Amino acid sequence: MANDRHPIRIPPGAARHNFKGATGRPLALDWPAWIDRIERKRRGAHRNQRDAATPNPQKYFIDATCSSFRLEGIDVSLHEVHDALESSPNHRKLRSRAAQRIRNHVAILHSIDRTLHKNQALKTEAVLRWYTSISSGLSTSELGIERMNRLDQIVRGIDSPQLRLQPALQEIARTHVELLSDSLFPSFNGILSRLLMRYHLGRCGLPAIVFDEAIPLSSLAIEQSLTMSLLVAIDESYDLLLQ
Repeated sequence: MANDRHPIRIPPGAARHNFKGATGRPLALDWPAWIDRIERKRRGAHRNQRDAATPNPQKYFIDATCSSFRLEGIDVSLHEVHDALESSPNHRKLRSRAAQRIRNHVAILHSIDRTLHKNQALKTEAVLRWYTSISSGLSTSELGIERMNRLDQIVRGIDSPQLRLQPALQEIARTHVELLSDSLFPSFNGILSRLLMRYHLGRCGLPAIVFDEAIPLSSLAIEQSLTMSLLVAIDESYDLLLQ
């Protein structure tokens, strides 16, 4: 049985340090070791019928929202997320635009989980609803015909996923890097891109993840660094599912 440490060349905690070695060059990925490690855990989760599940859903929805907003440069605390989700009448009357945006993000995560559970295909119209929901009603006409065509192409690609771990993660990372490097959404591009990543992971039979906030945002825009961060985060998600 493999030990509890991450595969050789990827030291524990490397996801928080941009995966650079002493030379300053990106560390190489040991795919065979990682595939063996993740697939063992995926089989264990599958036996428990939790292989593509969301670990601790309520906690995940809150942590993922807080993490994604912070990565976008929006300073949100866990307390503010909890407060925004409070359903008392007084909170509903005084809810700010920022709080409504948080609630909408959590609602989208719920919707993604339901869609994945039903094994339904993602629709471009659904992603447009995500955009208007997160952007507090900005018009989708701002996307333009070229962006709309590109969004439709991306959605169709996500709905035809790779199921083997290595090509799946390479495809997920490549799609996400493309979305970040050539902004598709006029506002909140990173948040929407991470929502698409959540769906993409689920379509590939992989669990929900939350990025460590100490990861430099720049590393999520580099395919190799992002792939490594995904592996670490997926590994941690399976640990939670197998508890």
